Amino acid sequence: MEDAEDQRLEKKRSKPKREDKGPKKQWRPWRDLLRTQDAVLFVQSFETEKKTLMSVAADGLVALYVSNPLGIVSQEQTFHLKRETSTTPRHSLTSLTSDTAPSSAIWCSSLTMAASSLPPSILYGGHVNGSVSAWSARGALLLEVPQAHAAAVTRACCLSTFEMAEEADADGHGARLKSEGPDLATASLDATIRIWQLLEDERCESSGFSPGCLFILDLGLRNPVADLVLLSPEEILVATWDGQVRFVDLMPTEAPADAPAACSRALQVTMGQVRSICKWRKKGEDEWQLFAGTDEGTISCWAPSGSPGLASSSALVPSWSQRLSWQGHWSHVIALSSCKDWLISCAEDKHVRLWDATSGKLLSDLWGHSAGILCACVSWPLLWTGSRDHTVRSWDLQEIANQLRELSTMETCDAQSFHYEITFSRLTAKQLKKLAAAAKAAKAAKSERRNRTR
Repeated sequence: MEDAEDQRLEKKRSKPKREDKGPKKQWRPWRDLLRTQDAVLFVQSFETEKKTLMSVAADGLVALYVSNPLGIVSQEQTFHLKRETSTTPRHSLTSLTSDTAPSSAIWCSSLTMAASSLPPSILYGGHVNGSVSAWSARGALLLEVPQAHAAAVTRACCLSTFEMAEEADADGHGARLKSEGPDLATASLDATIRIWQLLEDERCESSGFSPGCLFILDLGLRNPVADLVLLSPEEILVATWDGQVRFVDLMPTEAPADAPAACSRALQVTMGQVRSICKWRKKGEDEWQLFAGTDEGTISCWAPSGSPGLASSSALVPSWSQRLSWQGHWSHVIALSSCKDWLISCAEDKHVRLWDATSGKLLSDLWGHSAGILCACVSWPLLWTGSRDHTVRSWDLQEIANQLRELSTMETCDAQSFHYEITFSRLTAKQLKKLAAAAKAAKAAKSERRNRTR
């Protein structure tokens, strides 16, 4: 018996521990991690035959990633945006957008159908030396306007809208015909906004380009433009360092067709610097609400009051009031975007945060980037973010939604349980009072009987 017990103990000692099987899988808050060679300025998701993600870095490297039915992301293609000459600095991009990006006019126009699934055909970018360039979706240089601005370009926003033609292109997709009007709006640290007419031909892939600046809107000395957002193809929101958000009418209704853009009204958001803005519309409502992020990390929400709604006409000028304001980050709020009833904020403090757009309540804090986050793109159920740390990361919004649903259910159960406990404790207190009164009456009756017997 002793030999058998010794063998059992020896076998137990020689059995490998769980740690010896290999390192445990480390939990990470992000789902995918894609690496580049420079800071990521732009990310966009679209659908062709497969779900595709495009990322563009500051050195002009464009990377295309595809996901299979299992959700595994793999790199499909990389190429550099072409330069006009070999002397053009590669590390010069400061802003980039596409003609089908969520910030473009095609998302604001009724001409488009399923804009989120359209792949880009033209890429627009601004450089640190103030130049503006246009490339095809394959990286071929279509146009470069040297020193279009006197300082670095901070934002580029596509103003073109398209309609689908009957004939198909080489890839089998319907050809896109450009509508009339300006093509691009660019903002700069030189405190100006410039509106451009770049495309001559109706076909996006044509090579007939002639650069032309339609007009320049000067916003004052030492008042750089930080962000641009389209309310409609005819109206732009402009955020500047003087703490104001301006409404700029590209095509005033009561002015000649060739009249320049004009600032119709301004909204003083903060006494500091406004760094990012976005629009959001509550489900079932027609009016837009505005979110603004500052250099101090605060986020505020502004809503029109006592007005039929946002309109380009000067006859319908709404008065705006601050609905919410809170400390969202501890550094510059670089980018704001909305998804359903969520507000997504990206900041220099390396955090991506999800907020309830109605109440301003923090829903989730996403950490993992090691530098400031420059851009974000929602491709449900994933949120893609690009950062200065040369990475693109994805976050599972569906999992966050499930966690929030479970948390809401648990809070409801806790409230019901608390109500039950309060009710039960009240009933118990009443019962204790009745028992105490009965015991006191019994004691008094017993004392009275004793007195009678005496």
